[in-house]
Amino acid sequence: MFVFDNRGETGFNTIVDLRGGDRIWTTVQLADPDGDGRIQLGADKELDLFGLSELLVNNGTKTIDTLRYAGSISVDGTTYYCYGLVGGDGADASASQATKLVGGDYLFG
Repeated sequence: MFVFDNRGETGFNTIVDLRGGDRIWTTVQLADPDGDGRIQLGADKELDLFGLSELLVNNGTKTIDTLRYAGSISVDGTTYYCYGLVGGDGADASASQATKLVGGDYLFG
C-alpha cells in the first residue's frame, strides 16, 4: 500500500515493486479523460500527482504505464482514491480496508 497526499507537492517518488494486490491511494482523484477507469501515465512513464510532483511505478522489472481505478473510501472527511495494476487481483476499495490505528492514523490494506 502506498498513500500520497497529492493536495500538495511531494517531490519525485518511485515505487520499485508494485504487484497485483498492491494499491496506490491518493487524496485527489487522478485524471481519467475518457472515463474508462484506466489511468495512463505520461509519455515519460511517470504519474503526475500535483504541481511538479511525479511518481515512477515499476513492478520489479518493468515500468508501469497504466493504472486501474479501483474506487474510493472516505475516512474522517478525507476521500482516498484507490488505484492498482490493470489485470491485478481485482480487489476494490472498501470501508473494510481502512483500519483505525492509535492516534487517529489509518492503515489501508
